Amino acid sequence: MVNGLYSSGRGMTNILYKQDLSANALANTNTPGFKVTRMAARTDVKTGLDPNEDAQRQSEMQSMEFFTDWRNGTMIATGNDLDIALVGDGFVRMQTPQGERYARTLSMRVDGKGELVDLSGAKLLSTDGEPIPATGGPITVLPDGRVQVAGKDRARLALVDFPKPYTLKQEGSGRFTPYEINGEKAKPVPVSSKTTISSGTLESSNVISVEAMVQMLAFNRNYEADSKVIHAIDSTLDKAVNQVARV
Repeated sequence: MVNGLYSSGRGMTNILYKQDLSANALANTNTPGFKVTRMAARTDVKTGLDPNEDAQRQSEMQSMEFFTDWRNGTMIATGNDLDIALVGDGFVRMQTPQGERYARTLSMRVDGKGELVDLSGAKLLSTDGEPIPATGGPITVLPDGRVQVAGKDRARLALVDFPKPYTLKQEGSGRFTPYEINGEKAKPVPVSSKTTISSGTLESSNVISVEAMVQMLAFNRNYEADSKVIHAIDSTLDKAVNQVARV
């Protein structure tokens, strides 16, 4: 019976985590390049005999795993040549104060130094690992990643990929960075030759808002059900301790 309390309590904890993930997904429905994070929980159920050789059941939560849903969002035409999105696997490499970051879609601008940056000021890097100068005329990004200013090549955007399955942590503004696992981070690898850049396009988030809202409602119902189980077990234990024990 006490195991029932633990199982229901852990179930409620899992539901709270899932509600947070769904709420975060809904909040980022309109964030370009956002990827949904999902959670999977594994429960190990053990059975055996106690010291009095009476059957006992022990339910134990083993682990929770969070993973990113890498399905692509919808390609949205913006008509702005400084909006880009990758078609195929890979990421655009950029430099931030926190180190290198990677994105699948972004809006660009030219900063005060005349270099190509995203809207938050992160510098887009060339294949040489250097910032890209972009003053002197209209900017065009070609499908192969070449950046042209007034029709002349200035540099080529650094496009990279990572070993699959991806072990990347999602940050704000549609950026990603490798997780540190056992003291090491995944290193970029060359991007596929099939990957291209679509200019004047942004990739939307892969959040399906209706699905996320339905999940929120289901989580609320499951939370209430676990709560009722806890109240029922608590009531039974109360009777066993305070009423049956008096007989």
